[in-house]
Amino acid sequence: MDYCHAQDMMKTRVGFVLSSHVTVRDVSYQGIDTIRPEDNGALCGGGAFETKGCAENDCEASDVNNGGSDGIGSVNVTIERVRLNDYHYAEDSHLVGASVPGNYNCGTLNFKDECCFCKPNGVRSSQVGVWVPMSRNVEGSRHILVRNVVSSSTQADGVNLHGSVDDALVQTAYFQNTGDDIYAVWGAVMNPTNVVFRDSVAINPGVLRPNWYGNCVATYGLKSVVFANLTCRAPTLERPIPSPGDPKPRGSINIDTSMFVFHSSFSAGYPEGNSVKINGWTFEDLEGSSYRAGGGSMNEPAPGKMAWTRSDNGVVAPYQTDAATETSQHINIVVWGCADSCRLGYQGTSPSTPIGGLTNKNGVAHSIVQRGSDLISFVPVELAAGVLVVSALAALARRSPWSLRPSPCETQGLIAAV
Repeated sequence: MDYCHAQDMMKTRVGFVLSSHVTVRDVSYQGIDTIRPEDNGALCGGGAFETKGCAENDCEASDVNNGGSDGIGSVNVTIERVRLNDYHYAEDSHLVGASVPGNYNCGTLNFKDECCFCKPNGVRSSQVGVWVPMSRNVEGSRHILVRNVVSSSTQADGVNLHGSVDDALVQTAYFQNTGDDIYAVWGAVMNPTNVVFRDSVAINPGVLRPNWYGNCVATYGLKSVVFANLTCRAPTLERPIPSPGDPKPRGSINIDTSMFVFHSSFSAGYPEGNSVKINGWTFEDLEGSSYRAGGGSMNEPAPGKMAWTRSDNGVVAPYQTDAATETSQHINIVVWGCADSCRLGYQGTSPSTPIGGLTNKNGVAHSIVQRGSDLISFVPVELAAGVLVVSALAALARRSPWSLRPSPCETQGLIAAV
């Protein structure tokens, strides 16, 4: 089937292509694809909602644009209060992750001659929830807002921002049961900037192609991105399928390896001065039990364990990166905040009084608040300039009857009780 290479997007890729200054609000959309076409393995889209751009994932591959558009990136697009692929979900949910005999012959890169997910999984869905394709203009797509979008399933990604993108916000979204990554930034070498994913949930990435490919959050090249207060629920897999052609053991497994994965594949570029900020996260298995660094594997995944890495500012967080080791690129990753229990503690479930702050031995800033008879330290979700104005010792000297204890998510022994 010609899906990415088709000359008529109207027949093969049903969905909305949104031009500039367009708002979609308060609608429900149901896709009916039950398979990811073989020529869409590297993803050319098929979103329920797309902005204007190229039909292929590389604009140089053909002169065909999506939906008969001019291929020029869209500006000022809002998609909010939308439900995706939920109409048939109750009927199809028993097929999510179900085994399909003969569907897992993925030992080589010759996918045309072997059946690597060549059979339908039966889960009626769109290919992608929201797809921002590579466009024909240098500026790309700009000022994109995706808010309050809920998706029950997709054959490929949940949200994918591809190519040149500036000022994109994905907020309070909920995506589950994808066949690929849930939230992805695929800039390649087009340097997307000012991209923010905030207060959103990702559950069970990759399950529509079981054991094959997908993580809650993934990047493939960017200039700047912020991930703020995201929740990921993903399983540890007993028998993931190795990807052929990848170096082993590193890189052979590409599904459910960590919460955030920063890739060097698919032409990913991370230019000098790139910036990744992770401001708070919640990382759990499908039953809601939290993953902990102590039970994981440092820097790369191991059987039955998620990967954790120490960030540039010394915080151990649930992410892995292959770009720094397999290419000369360095990704500048800074982590603030921690798991949801700590974030809620910082916001406060009982009256708290900010009284100061300190920097621990790893250079990580903490704020000090008084709650009842305790002085409690918290890693701030976002650190504003000038917040550290009172030293912890001075605060303790003034309030010697109180004790200083770490918040629940501080597992590094960074602050001792006094």
